[in-house]
Amino acid sequence: MSVKIIELPDFEPTEYLFKTHKDKGSERWEIYAWALREAMMKAGNLKACNMPLREKICYEEYMQMNPKYKTPFFAVKEEIVPLKLSNSPASDEKNTSIKKVGSANTSGNKSLSEY
Repeated sequence: MSVKIIELPDFEPTEYLFKTHKDKGSERWEIYAWALREAMMKAGNLKACNMPLREKICYEEYMQMNPKYKTPFFAVKEEIVPLKLSNSPASDEKNTSIKKVGSANTSGNKSLSEY
């Protein structure tokens, strides 16, 4: 086995970087992090992985055969939400419950189950 070590030069951000790439983040540290990530990906010939950390951890645990993780896909949250019917007197006496099912992935990125 061999390993190729690539030593990159120091990277000092300039105002030009922050002005030119202000669409990459709302704060300066986000733009700086984006620029470093891009430089490392290009130097290492790597592909971007935009999967949320939660899904990466779930997948890793599944691959290590952790018995708590039955599937490599991130679980869907299920929550009980009280349902109050219209203003009728009967609805005030008893509340009915429904199940609200929603994906835990709110970042807009695809989850593993969408591939």
